[in-house]
Amino acid sequence: MKSRFKGYAAVVVTVLIVAVCASVFAAGARGEEMTRYEVYRVQAGDTLWDIADRYVSENYDIRKYIYDIMKENNLDSAALVPGQVLHIPLEGN
Repeated sequence: MKSRFKGYAAVVVTVLIVAVCASVFAAGARGEEMTRYEVYRVQAGDTLWDIADRYVSENYDIRKYIYDIMKENNLDSAALVPGQVLHIPLEGN
């Protein structure tokens, strides 16, 4: 009975590993990138321009980077609230 259980457990674990690997490879095949982010907590007086200016690379348009930050954080406007948490994309800028 124990060997039968071990057999089932091995099959289940194998199926789960294959499913996870398939989803990761499928995301790569669709061209989806796994972007790294830094978590930033908004301070009083911060603006999106100030925050973007801290992280943007010199060869990337800061206006596009602000748009990327807004898109990633589902922001409809540039209004920020102290304590608000933002995900700042670190790749592709």
